[in-house]
Amino acid sequence: MSLSCATCDELAGGLLPSLIWNVTCASTASLERGDLICAASLGADFSLVSSAGDASKMMAICAAANDGSTATTAYVSGEFNREKINAGSLSISIFEPELRRQGIFLTSIKE
Repeated sequence: MSLSCATCDELAGGLLPSLIWNVTCASTASLERGDLICAASLGADFSLVSSAGDASKMMAICAAANDGSTATTAYVSGEFNREKINAGSLSISIFEPELRRQGIFLTSIKE
């Protein structure tokens, strides 16, 4: 798994520095770059958000697809374009206050 600055997918949204952690995923989780993921606590497995109640959990944005592995990298702080974040069938606005509290800021793509 590698992160390349040469791939411009507009996930990064600003000039704030981003912090990336290595995280473990639920064994059934198939994650893609840009997925909004959560874990019940530090050290717990991360999975794609599935309900508004997940807003109270530890949150991150998947930085790379996990390719069937139980490990991936995830952004735990930084500034990102809300249009490029996948929150499943839920609206990203449900999670925005908690994301801000955790150091993840959202902006919009500038035309």
